[in-house]
This record gives sequence, structure tokens and C-alpha cells, in this order.
Amino acid sequence: TSIHPNMFPGARRALVLVALAALSRASADASHDASVPSVRGGLCAGIDCGTSGVRVAVLGSTGLLKSVPVQCFSAAQPLAEDAGPGEWVAAVEGLLLQVPPHLRRRLTKVAVCGTSGTVLLTERVASPGGAARKVLRGPRRYDKSVLKLPGGKRAVDAICRRSPAGHVVRSPSSSLAKLMAWHYEKPITKKEVLAHHSDYVTAHLRGPRAPLVSDWHNSLKLGYDVSPGALRYPD
Repeated sequence: TSIHPNMFPGARRALVLVALAALSRASADASHDASVPSVRGGLCAGIDCGTSGVRVAVLGSTGLLKSVPVQCFSAAQPLAEDAGPGEWVAAVEGLLLQVPPHLRRRLTKVAVCGTSGTVLLTERVASPGGAARKVLRGPRRYDKSVLKLPGGKRAVDAICRRSPAGHVVRSPSSSLAKLMAWHYEKPITKKEVLAHHSDYVTAHLRGPRAPLVSDWHNSLKLGYDVSPGALRYPD
């Protein structure tokens, strides 16, 4: 994931940009660091955004033919049960600032994972001058059933009429159920876009004008067909 100069607001943004400058200019043939003697080349920062906390781990490789991942740094930040997008990104920012400078200089990649099924509706593109996309609805946690929400039963009934028995989207807590319930409550506009937990954090790191992207694992709960030869949403 690339780092965008507008990803953090104000003074904190300046600090994080200094701390992460290597993410935009480091290369895979970064110089060998004597403080991590078994690790060569660039490093990767893995960000795990869970329901109860966030963890950042910096990993490297031994560079051998049968390369072995080596953990160079790890830190965690707990989150309150009702933590929202603001708390998610603040925890990520704080942990990235804790990565030692000699490791930050060698970072070449960032990967983010989050709680599958936790979703929100956000701006498709941040408002001009905005430091981040506004959250327009939600978030709705992974375990939130829509059955008692306005439009929830209607959403689940519609999904069950059109999906095969046993499919993950038939659950009243699926991402698709949450999305359709929102639409039945109030029609979703072209300015709104669904973002999963990790989608939102990744977009924040990339900058307010960067497009929102997702992955197969998240999209599976929206009905995306990941079977061989498919890789599409059903008709």
C-alpha cells in the first residue's frame, strides 16, 4: 500500500509522515541492518485491526532460498468494545509511530487485515479539503443482526429468495444484509460507498482521494463468487 501525503491531519500528520517517509522511497535492495543480522532487504508492516485491539508487526526475510519470515518488531493497542473508525485509525497511527526508525527506513510494503463483516458507509471520495473520508452511516459490527433494524427483515427475505441454501450472505449479520438494510432504510446514493473494516483503514493510509478497494475475503460476505473460474458477483 502506498502512503499519501494527506493521510494524517495537522501536527500528528507531520509526525507520522516523517516516521513513515521510507514507505514511499525504500526499495527491495535496502541496505543490510546490523541490528537485525538475519534479515536482508526490505521489510513489511502487517496491521491487524481486530474488534478488541490493533496490532502492528514488522516482518522481514532471511533472504535464503527457503526464506523464513522473521519478526523484527511488534506492538499492540487495545480498543474499547464500542470503538469506531476514529479510534481504529488513531490506534494504527500510534503504533506505526512506535516502529523504530532503523526499521521504518527499510519498510517497503504494508498489509492491513480487519474484522470481516464489520462495515460502514463512507464518502466515495473525501470532500475537498477533507483530511479523511466522512463516515456517513455505521459502522455495523460483524456480529450485528439486522433483523431488528428498519428494513432488516425485508433485506434478509430478499437475500434468501435469491441465494442458495447455506450461503454466507443469508446470515442476518452478513455484509450484504447490512448493506441492503441500509438501502431499505434510506436509498443509498452515488456519493456513498460500502467499506469493510480493513478497507476503511487502508483507504485512510492511502489518502482521502485514493479509491476504496477490497479483497475476496471481505467481498465473500457480499456474495462475491470466489470459486475457480468465477471471481464475480452473481447475476
